[in-house]
Amino acid sequence: MRGIGRWVGSFGNARNMLHRIYYLWRVFATGLAFLIFGLGGLTLTFIAFPILVLITRDIEVRQFRVQGLVYYLFKFFIGFLTFLRLIKVTVIGHERLLSCRGNLIIANHPSLLDVVVLMSLMPKLQCIVKSALWNNRFIGGVVHAANYIRNDGEPEEIINQCTQILQAGQNVMLFPEGTRTEPGSDVKFKRGAANIALGAGANIQLVKISLTPTTLTKGTPWYRVAPTCVKIIITVGDCLDISQYLLQETRSIAARELTRELEKYFIGK
Repeated sequence: MRGIGRWVGSFGNARNMLHRIYYLWRVFATGLAFLIFGLGGLTLTFIAFPILVLITRDIEVRQFRVQGLVYYLFKFFIGFLTFLRLIKVTVIGHERLLSCRGNLIIANHPSLLDVVVLMSLMPKLQCIVKSALWNNRFIGGVVHAANYIRNDGEPEEIINQCTQILQAGQNVMLFPEGTRTEPGSDVKFKRGAANIALGAGANIQLVKISLTPTTLTKGTPWYRVAPTCVKIIITVGDCLDISQYLLQETRSIAARELTRELEKYFIGK
């Protein structure tokens, strides 16, 4: 019996050691991924985009080309993370995203990976991004060249910018929470997304994001990685027709009701 006990104990120790090695590998692979992402941003800023400026005089065409380049590089990056077995992405209803024209695309925001995953699914996509990213040494050049929309402008100016883009048939993506969801908390949307949709008269494409186990959540350092491969499920839901909200007496009332309905959808009520 003692021999069996020692054998079981040795087996348990070996298994714990393998788990430890696997975890350290995931930390190393995650650090490598962050390094490649940062170097990629610098390469785009100082090499690729200056070349695009030289060969593309038309500003609008240049913007589309930059967005297309971001799409392919993000697609490669997600493939790289998948190859390292850091993540596994499943997309349900991808065809709905590809058929979007002039829609406001909104999603919940559980992880730092959300932006990259969603932008790797659509070749041309405008985004509303945090103002801090415009001065980021690694990706500041990317958001400048793609002419993404800053989130620190005057609300009406942001609505007008989005309205022009949406009415031209392009899609705009944003996260109505404004920041990543606190783990274990329900989503809490700001009214910006509703005001943009109502101001532009644009329908809303709903996208739910779930991660198991969670990773790169708000307040979590990059090196505190998930213990296993993170399964990311992107569920592209229905396109919400906002026509009934446009009938409200004021936009403020309509925005409040629309925001409430969006929260119910993402909470699952």
